[in-house]
Amino acid sequence: MPQKGRRYCYDTKLSGLAIGAGPSGIKAFILYRKANRKQERIKIGRYPDRTVDETRTQAWPLIVDIAR
Repeated sequence: MPQKGRRYCYDTKLSGLAIGAGPSGIKAFILYRKANRKQERIKIGRYPDRTVDETRTQAWPLIVDIAR
């Protein structure tokens, strides 16, 4: 776990999807997207409460909605 701040590992299959880990040890799935020229960070859920595949399935409709 990082001493300060958060560390992120980005998904290789779904652009913008990452898992972040903080000093507390909590890991969460995050979706990064740009909407109206502004970077948005959407928390999808915690690991291990959901799998990477479940998170990808949930993130895809969000990506489509943001793209519209």
